[in-house]
Amino acid sequence: MVSILLDRPVDLTLLLDGSMPPSESSMPAESGPARYTFEGVAAGDHSLRMFDSVGNSQSRTVRAGPLTVRQVSAGETASVKFGETIRLEGGALEVRFAGVEGDSRCPTDAICVRAGEAQVRVSTRVRGLAETSLVVDVPLDGEGSAQIGEYRLVLSDLEPRPSTTRNHSQEVYSVAIAIQPAQ
Repeated sequence: MVSILLDRPVDLTLLLDGSMPPSESSMPAESGPARYTFEGVAAGDHSLRMFDSVGNSQSRTVRAGPLTVRQVSAGETASVKFGETIRLEGGALEVRFAGVEGDSRCPTDAICVRAGEAQVRVSTRVRGLAETSLVVDVPLDGEGSAQIGEYRLVLSDLEPRPSTTRNHSQEVYSVAIAIQPAQ
């Protein structure tokens, strides 16, 4: 799956390796992530070309492959890239960084009255239960948290920061996540 964060609705065409269109896509009604799914893609690097309705185009390299799950200790802070999953030692809780729903943090090339925050989506799975999804507000210079059963998720240091001159695709984001015992 490829996600692209849009600040407004845009008609996009994506082709993988020059000729493969997505098998499924979803576009936001306003701003938000557009998602494209490609079926039957072999692991490795692929060329992705994007075209908009006025003839602009961009190319980038994307990587396909099996998802890796890293083991972390309780309280350990792990830098997690978009789509990656961390698992608490013992397997009681898994957390996947599912994307950035919105980002009102102060851009790197602007002066702002307030620092702002981003809305980070994570998917969690507690042993034996179905996966659930939630959004955590992560301030520019601080932490956001959420309670998941007997655990507390702490999210911070979302990178990269916004810019007034370009939009970031979901794939470039990373966030620091710590799984702590609830107090």
